[in-house]
Amino acid sequence: MQIFKAFGLGSKRRWAWGCVAAALTTAAATGIVACGGEGAGDDEVLLATSTNPVQAAYVGWFESTTNTGVNLLTTSSTGRLAGRSTGAMRATWADGAVGECGVTFISHRYAVTAAHCIASKYLLPSSVPVTVPFTVSQYNTTALNLTAAVSQASVSGTWPNYTRLTTIGPAQGYYETNYDGCVIARRCSTAYGDKINCPFTADADIGLIYCPSRPRTGSNWVHVASSDSGTQNIDVWWFHEILALSTARTPYEMPYEPDFNYLHYYNFDDTSGRLNNYHYKHNQLHQFFPLISKHSKLNVQYKATGIGSITTNTTAAGCHGTSGSGVFIAGTDSFLGPTSTGSSAWASTQLCSNMDTGATSGLQYTNRAFTATFETLPEITGDRQ
Repeated sequence: MQIFKAFGLGSKRRWAWGCVAAALTTAAATGIVACGGEGAGDDEVLLATSTNPVQAAYVGWFESTTNTGVNLLTTSSTGRLAGRSTGAMRATWADGAVGECGVTFISHRYAVTAAHCIASKYLLPSSVPVTVPFTVSQYNTTALNLTAAVSQASVSGTWPNYTRLTTIGPAQGYYETNYDGCVIARRCSTAYGDKINCPFTADADIGLIYCPSRPRTGSNWVHVASSDSGTQNIDVWWFHEILALSTARTPYEMPYEPDFNYLHYYNFDDTSGRLNNYHYKHNQLHQFFPLISKHSKLNVQYKATGIGSITTNTTAAGCHGTSGSGVFIAGTDSFLGPTSTGSSAWASTQLCSNMDTGATSGLQYTNRAFTATFETLPEITGDRQ
């Protein structure tokens, strides 16, 4: 799925970003980034109601933070089975844009994603065999230096020449493991190319990839949930860059922000081409972070809201790039299915969905029944041994 957008905060945005950078140095004990200082002033209100989940000022930088719509994963990136079993794939599309999706491993080397993430019309020219490889990455941020993570979010320059001033690595507790040579094993939606070895007749947005270089050792894959009530609380495990980009419509934010980022990051206009958006044009320069969407900024747990013939509706928020990411029963490692689509209310015009209130219409995931069919395939049972 490629889905998502955010609104402008004007000059107050500068205050909010500075607050986060300072607050992280004192918040470790409480897990809360508090950006007040002016009573119940507008700065704090605007900070809490941002619609962009991947702005550095609005991410919950601690897993325990309850007043944000998305949280950074640190300890759980490796301490939870779901963290060890999820990752992000990147592939260059025909238009030159670099697409990103989530994957969930259901055996050592086979992972479930959305069919549109491995679509012929995006990923490969129709004449090219499906064996053309791509890369899947997994991330360990257990010991992440949060101050360094904030620093890497800075962007400068003028579109289309945005510049990332800082990158982080193992010295800052940021570990990326890349598995090259991954290929499409199965695909089940004719909307994104011919079906490939699909084990059922339904036209579902789900696919299976194979990563031959991933180790066949250790506890690094999840089981599919045994059932889905269609109303249970859920978590979405996904990956995205975290940037300090204003969403203001005003063109000039320097030296705090690069020019025109509203048009080229907040805004998503698929008709004019993905290369007009910084998420896609410079995707290979972005450093991804493991994230979890588990509750709204009002601390209302995201939940499933009904099973359809192909997909299950939820209230969860996400972004273009959340596609394919694993949806789990809340608080567990029980995998329900890959994120497939987002609400048309935002997906065609915004990079990210609105996260300022508890959503009533959010992401959808491909039904558990289809995911469970993949789990019974002989290559999966064999690769689990």
